[in-house]
Amino acid sequence: MVHLPHRASSLLGALLLMFPSGPRRQEDASVEGQVERLAKVQKNWGSKMNSPGAAITLKETRRDRTAQGTAVYYRLSASGLDKDAVYTLFSTSLGLRTTPTLAGVTFDRSGVAVCAGKQGTCSGERPNDPNDLAVYAAKGEPKRFGVVSGDNEHKAFTYVVPFPILGKDRGCTAEAILLTAKGEAVLIHGSGFAPGTDVHFVGVSEGEPQRTESKANDEGDFYQVALPYVKGKSHGKLKVTLESNACSPSLSFEWGEGTDHNQ
Repeated sequence: MVHLPHRASSLLGALLLMFPSGPRRQEDASVEGQVERLAKVQKNWGSKMNSPGAAITLKETRRDRTAQGTAVYYRLSASGLDKDAVYTLFSTSLGLRTTPTLAGVTFDRSGVAVCAGKQGTCSGERPNDPNDLAVYAAKGEPKRFGVVSGDNEHKAFTYVVPFPILGKDRGCTAEAILLTAKGEAVLIHGSGFAPGTDVHFVGVSEGEPQRTESKANDEGDFYQVALPYVKGKSHGKLKVTLESNACSPSLSFEWGEGTDHNQ
């Protein structure tokens, strides 16, 4: 379960601008519902959405400094997918806008995504050219990808955070993953806790405290939505500690104006 603190109403002005107008399900009509939806998508993006036995991974290959920021390159590989099928690669933004990135993708016998250069497939600089992805991102920004076959029978999803916001302590990790561009809502993911152990979320944003209590799930993971905005402030810093008997990882990040830029 994704836990929400009781502070969402103060974000109405900032968050409503980020969601397209139009018909919505009743449970998504409020700001709380929209934030909950963003958190659920991020929490579940990956193996839970895949075809049985399928998985894709992104392996970083290099980083280049450009005028737009740091370009991080990833090579996409798959296991458990039909290598005779043709796929479309797509990305999904923070605002949940899905964009086809490349059609005609196939996987070679080693599982690497390529442009085969044959009829019905994409073309690269040479036959079976790997589909290396160039990604730009802000701190804590997830980049979500998926591949779906033309008949929709085969699919797999993954995400990567090129510039993670992390804190570690005695085998436990806390990570802040952006749900909105300026950190109006952030998913705090704790991992490495003993299954079922009590975890206390302790946050302070510009002097305003936040605290909730819950338990790690059966995999030792903990999830909490943080809403760092403070009335009268356009930017600031949130410090978070996930306290447990065995470990207490901490992290901090800046939110608000001036934070939504590529690294």
